[in-house]
Amino acid sequence: METTFSYTIHTPENIEAEKKYPVIFALHGIGYNEHDILALVENLKNEFILIGIRGHLPHEKGYAYYYLKGYGNPDRELFDKSMNMLQEFIEDVSSKYPIDLEQRYLMGFSQGAVLSLSLALVLGQPIKGVVAMNGYIPSFIKEEFPVKPINHMSIFLSDGEYDEIFPPQIGQENYDYLAERTDSVLYTTYPAGHEISEDNQRDLVKWLSENAISGGRESFTPEVHGALATRAYEATFMAGQPALAPMRFSALNFCGQPWEPQQAEYDGGTTLTLWHHDLYYGNRVGARFSFADQYMGLVGQPSRE
Repeated sequence: METTFSYTIHTPENIEAEKKYPVIFALHGIGYNEHDILALVENLKNEFILIGIRGHLPHEKGYAYYYLKGYGNPDRELFDKSMNMLQEFIEDVSSKYPIDLEQRYLMGFSQGAVLSLSLALVLGQPIKGVVAMNGYIPSFIKEEFPVKPINHMSIFLSDGEYDEIFPPQIGQENYDYLAERTDSVLYTTYPAGHEISEDNQRDLVKWLSENAISGGRESFTPEVHGALATRAYEATFMAGQPALAPMRFSALNFCGQPWEPQQAEYDGGTTLTLWHHDLYYGNRVGARFSFADQYMGLVGQPSRE
């Protein structure tokens, strides 16, 4: 089979005949290559099939999937061509290797994150989850492309708090847009620039591993900068009230200090979004859950009194 991209693939060492494996399609940032992005998930090589896709365009010492007219302003002809090529690549490679078609993940940094988010919205059902680091969703994807339902999808978003290229407000816009379309969105910022910190890497590896094993909506409890944040939330709602009801939250075991969300957003129905701003590290986490859900490792469901 002739593919549209050069790529590097890692399969589990003791691969089992007839078994299908989850896959991560990894997309690097502009000026990098597939080995850089694959290095982030090396510890998953016996759980997943790992496929690093090299951009087909040369850029400095590395590669790109499209060129830029300016930050946040892709060359549309090249961007659209890459979108089509990547969709074809994903389908072609999925039929060549023992890939579980219900467990296909996209992962990307910077330009790779832009494409991962865009592909997830355009492909919809074939993608189970996305890890997008320091990227954004182009407005033309939202306005011009045929965006598919993603309510089944789990998404891990992360940004650098000091990222001057894509500052956290862009990540917030990503979160707001995606959280309207799926309940399973985790957004975290790290005390870093336009880069992937060790803490970010550790959290994304854990999220991918637990998402693929569990289905993703109950088990993930991220470790925040070396400390296991045990998140035990208890929320009390006033049934039938159209405003945010009284709530109480408890969370222990974050560096020996109480760990509590400082902001809550209520949609007027049964969905609550909690925001935590860590004063020690500048970390920001947004998590959404409802009466019917435990979400992303948040232990305890909202309950009525």
